[in-house]
Amino acid sequence: MLRTTGRLIALVPILLLRGCVPHADIEGAPCDCPNGYDCCQTLSACVEVGGECPSAYPESSGYSCTADSQCPRIEACRIWKADGSLYGPSDCRRLCPGEYPCHLGEVCDLVLANAGSLVDLELVWVCVPEEPEAGCEDAGCRDCTREQAGELFCAGGDVHACRISVEPVCGVTCTRELLQDCAGTCSDDGGAHCVP
Repeated sequence: MLRTTGRLIALVPILLLRGCVPHADIEGAPCDCPNGYDCCQTLSACVEVGGECPSAYPESSGYSCTADSQCPRIEACRIWKADGSLYGPSDCRRLCPGEYPCHLGEVCDLVLANAGSLVDLELVWVCVPEEPEAGCEDAGCRDCTREQAGELFCAGGDVHACRISVEPVCGVTCTRELLQDCAGTCSDDGGAHCVP
């Protein structure tokens, strides 16, 4: 009898503690969301069904950083490494993985991130200021869509390419160019090519 009582007495503090454990907030938690909540793609977070979900990504924090781990969960650090030195604006920028617009004054662009080397090419799409950094006006991948970057594609009936190149100071540059004149017979079936 005493043994059973001892066990019950030992269980009482455990049962009391279970009632004191706080519940994690679901509102604002990362998706996947439980019943009663929807995944807001622009916030990359759960909101109550019928709750407010902005139609554009929120503004980037712009925090100073040297690695992604120093940025909020939905941002990446715009910094890269070349010749043993770090380059780039060293700021936290909002990831833009979907087709939603960035916050007013920002545009979705392809950048090097997380202090990756030019060889490793750790590339991500983030919301950057519309106005490029001085001296890097031609940098970025604004002339190509996300699907076109690094690929061949049909445009105006001809085969075009969007070539990605990187260099230490400005990072990523995409160059869109006519690759093959198809006289209007370009086909995307099985990769962009001219149809005889």
